[in-house]
Amino acid sequence: MEKSPISPNSRIESREMRNLVVKNMVIAVLAKLFYLGSRLFLPPITLAYVSLEEYGIWAVCFILIGYLGMGAFGVSNVYIRYIAEYHANHQIQRINGLMSTGIVFVSGICVVLMVALWFILPDLISGAFHISPHLQHTAFYLIYGAASIFILELVMGAFIYLLEGLQRFAVTSLAFTIASLLETCLAILLLFLGVGIYSLLYAFIARYIFYITACVRASYRELPGLSVNINNFSTRYLPLFLKFGAIAQAMGFLSIFVQSLEKLIASVTLGVVATGLLDVGSKLATTATTIPAAMTSAFLPASSYLHTQNRKEELSDMYLQGSRSMNLITGLLMGFLVAFAHQIMMLWLGNDPKYLIAVQIMMLFTLPQQTHILTGLGSAIFYGIEKPILTLSYPLLRIGLLLPFGVLYGLELIELTLLNLVAAVTFTTIISALIYLAQINRYMEVSQLKFIWTVLLPGAFPYFSGFISLWILNALWSTPVVDRFSAFSFLSAGGLLYVLTTLPGIYWGIYDSHERAELRVLILRGLMFIGKFIPTLRR
Repeated sequence: MEKSPISPNSRIESREMRNLVVKNMVIAVLAKLFYLGSRLFLPPITLAYVSLEEYGIWAVCFILIGYLGMGAFGVSNVYIRYIAEYHANHQIQRINGLMSTGIVFVSGICVVLMVALWFILPDLISGAFHISPHLQHTAFYLIYGAASIFILELVMGAFIYLLEGLQRFAVTSLAFTIASLLETCLAILLLFLGVGIYSLLYAFIARYIFYITACVRASYRELPGLSVNINNFSTRYLPLFLKFGAIAQAMGFLSIFVQSLEKLIASVTLGVVATGLLDVGSKLATTATTIPAAMTSAFLPASSYLHTQNRKEELSDMYLQGSRSMNLITGLLMGFLVAFAHQIMMLWLGNDPKYLIAVQIMMLFTLPQQTHILTGLGSAIFYGIEKPILTLSYPLLRIGLLLPFGVLYGLELIELTLLNLVAAVTFTTIISALIYLAQINRYMEVSQLKFIWTVLLPGAFPYFSGFISLWILNALWSTPVVDRFSAFSFLSAGGLLYVLTTLPGIYWGIYDSHERAELRVLILRGLMFIGKFIPTLRR
């Protein structure tokens, strides 16, 4: 048998593991940065060609897709966790058995889901979501179409998770980046051609077909000896999906339910227009967090490796340093969003008064999104060490803390408005995340005070820097910000000022000498990597 890309006989030492995790984190973050850039163009262009109600229907699509995604959550963790283990032991046949069994098993579930959705979707559209009669056919087409392509990704995503289990994040990130670019360009082209809201669906389909195809081809290239077919199906692998996978799936269901709860409540009680406004208002904050969230993907296989070798001290150190980096990156993004929220929305969506509430929603969503994303690293480690049940407390806390607000609304003691809903979600998310982080710290044997000082407080610095930058710029800026052009000018100056105040503050005020040295090495390696391609480009 051909040699596997990663030698199973060599022990990955601490420094090598750290470098591998950092490399995978950087690659994942760069891919998400590109994705974030591509996502910024779609909402304002889409809203110029479709109504807010139609855009709200598209947002509703992803509420249902999120629930379908609960299956992907459990299955993906099974693939990544056990492929990493089998590959470390050079057990290619077990990888073949796991992959083949998983694809057959998930396919059967997906067929049942799609048949059930066909029958219940019309009632959901007309009853639960209160969509206008003239748009109900459009809603069915959009939702069922998006769900179908997502189901395809759920089945064939096994090849994506195979590459992640092998820690080949560069391969998946490149395919993801190209697929996202394809989706954005195709959606914009179709909107210009008058296809309307269906443009987003067709572009979504193209993105996933390309992404899946690229990862299938890469899987066979990266893992010689890979063979996925019905002959390799074995019931011996089903317990992995029915036990570890089922627990992970249940946790994923709760997480997705809580994450989409505000949109679900808004769509049922306030209508699809409110759902559209909620989606627009939260879009930048939630999309920005996909950048630091991408870092967590590198920790599941790495934590599985360290846990197998009983290297808990190294795992705790990796958790602490990873949390610090994640919180600083998230704070850097959120600090700018919350300080310059009004000007950002002006540039993004124009000065239409109906979008003013989106500014308040974005400002409210920044801090809870930061605390929520910070919990992801500890959860990834829990999955890597085969203890997914420990993640249960977080979604239960969020639901439990939100229940009193529901009781107050039921007793008509508070009015259910969009801003009241967002404020309630903001409060419950922050408190729940802090309690869950304390639980993670206890398990990882990390001092709570050390975590606050090393991780939480540094992540708050960019907020302070952002508002200082805004205050300085407002004192110097004489032209009123009333349109996209003036907003662009203001944000260009504000962004430069923010970078010049925040980055030196982090480098000299927060980083220690060891972190500064590592950052210099990382930048030097990046410049050397870019420099390799300059002669090629000149030719």
